[in-house]
Amino acid sequence: MKYRRDIDGLRAVAVVSVVVHHAFASLSPGGYVGVDIFFVISGFLIGGIIRDEMQEGRFSLLGFYERRVRRILPALFAVLLFCLGTACLLFLPEDLNALGGSLVAALLFVSNFFFLLEIDYFAAPLDSYPLLHLWSLAVEEQFYIVLPAVFLLLWRFGRRTVFLTVAAFSALSFLASVAAVELYPSGAFYMLPTRFWELGAGVLLAMAAPDILARRRAGPGPALASWAGAGLIAVSVAAFSERTAFPGATAVLPVLGAVLLIWAGPAAPVNRLLATRPFVAVGLISYSLYLWHWPLLSFQQYATLGPVPPLQVAGAVALSAVMATLSYYLIETPVRRRRLGLRTRRAVFGAAGGTMAALAAAGVALVMGQGWPARWQASSLDAIHAAYRPVDLGGPDARRIARPGLGGFVYAVGPDKARPDFIVWGDSHGLAMRRGVAKAANDTGLSGLLIGKHACMGLLGARYMKMPAWHGCAAHNAAVMDYIAAEPPETVVLISRWAIHDLYEFLETPGGRAPLSHLLPMQRQGRFEDAVDATLTGLRAAGVARIVWMRTVPEQTTDIPRTLAKAAEWGRAPAPGSPHAAHAARNDGIDALFDRFPGTVRIASDAHLCADGICPIAREGVALYKDQTHISPFAAEGLAPALAQALTGPLAE
Repeated sequence: MKYRRDIDGLRAVAVVSVVVHHAFASLSPGGYVGVDIFFVISGFLIGGIIRDEMQEGRFSLLGFYERRVRRILPALFAVLLFCLGTACLLFLPEDLNALGGSLVAALLFVSNFFFLLEIDYFAAPLDSYPLLHLWSLAVEEQFYIVLPAVFLLLWRFGRRTVFLTVAAFSALSFLASVAAVELYPSGAFYMLPTRFWELGAGVLLAMAAPDILARRRAGPGPALASWAGAGLIAVSVAAFSERTAFPGATAVLPVLGAVLLIWAGPAAPVNRLLATRPFVAVGLISYSLYLWHWPLLSFQQYATLGPVPPLQVAGAVALSAVMATLSYYLIETPVRRRRLGLRTRRAVFGAAGGTMAALAAAGVALVMGQGWPARWQASSLDAIHAAYRPVDLGGPDARRIARPGLGGFVYAVGPDKARPDFIVWGDSHGLAMRRGVAKAANDTGLSGLLIGKHACMGLLGARYMKMPAWHGCAAHNAAVMDYIAAEPPETVVLISRWAIHDLYEFLETPGGRAPLSHLLPMQRQGRFEDAVDATLTGLRAAGVARIVWMRTVPEQTTDIPRTLAKAAEWGRAPAPGSPHAAHAARNDGIDALFDRFPGTVRIASDAHLCADGICPIAREGVALYKDQTHISPFAAEGLAPALAQALTGPLAE
């Protein structure tokens, strides 16, 4: 294909969107769509190259993969080696163990599968996953297996047959993406079947190029397409966020934007800007910049032990640009131009295979050695163990039990009674209070149940948008309400992470779903305030005399046990904690929703966990959190007196 400077400029837009999103999310909340732009560009260029070579009768599968090896692997190997060495110096054993697994996955181009099972891309913090960004490279490499096979099998039947086949696959992929973003959001984000259509859009444009690109010059079409494409991308970067259901139907905006810009051609207005030297310069190093930026940001966060000052983040971005430039000129370009002793196909395949084997062996060694814990002092690692260590309750602990019709986790606390005096209903934050609930029951002599399910806010109809539909939050919460209504206790305590209610939808609130709302995933159905009212009204109608709710515990910006372990090992003081003012600002509106319901009792968790304007990460040398948001058993025990007071306070009149 003929080289187009404006496409390199479009690469610059894509990579800058991603880098700014990772470094300063508020400046580029939807910058992750840069990956989708990359997908369209890759599909267009690879599809066009294969098309040209098939038409000329010179396509070779070995030649195709040799070019891919020369293009992708040298810079990737450099980044993987850097990450391996840096992680061995910095990482805690369990983090180094995970790095070993992600290293092997990256070498096998299955990082998307690895991270699908491991984490949520939008979860924070992600500083212990320096190879997370390689999920997109895995998707592309898997596509590079599928696409040549389609051409080789179907080209004999004509270019039209190939075009229609790719179009059919892309249509199915788009429908799968729209469905999966509702049913299985993580799968929709990470997997090729739901991303194929984005790459396929580029292939289809390349396949149609001889017919439609030659006719684009006449009329205002190219200029309109150029401006429209730029507008769609700008809207996506500015308006999307982690709360946007993605990819699904919303991904049409950045994908169509990229398609329009490529179709418009180098003479169109925005394309002329993209073809200028600054854009092209960034576009040329875009692959290396994408590879380097995330590990540098990740390691910086890991080593900082608290929020990273913006100026230091900017420094890491600048360093990633320097590393990308060096990588492009000293590694990428020489290998592509058959220098560095890698002139022949045998030489490049041999060098690539040997390097992959050596790096994979190192990754396996890290996993088999469980992250080499001997590198760390046992006293430093004890900070992690202490965060999970049981506390002295002065009585029996919670007992895991089963109740017909109830899923999730059910614990019994206090003395055995036919009918519990109270029920605690919540999500994983409610379950994190288990030791405190048990102590409160022991101190008051009351019998209780703790019922909870991870990622299921304890409200009717609640569904966490990033969990698969079959996680069944709405059904679980309905079952809990039915259980309470069958034999209502005197008190129900609601403990959940209310502060992230904007990441939930509430499917069973009055009015239900709007028709075809799954095709408009940015418009989530149901309101948090309606779910609060419906739940509290339902509890009161069931005969619950006392309704207690706990304010979301103050949240931190790092994994606290890991932060304390690193601080002890490195002899450094961690950040003292998060500011109380930020926590209050995030939760004051939620207080009003619960407090407006007559007779509710609030447990102000921050009143017990914060002091002097700071919500500390530890007390008496022990972590107050198990990660960055869930409190530790030690902190839960500290909240027990407040819970006991709420359980024995006056009833609503």
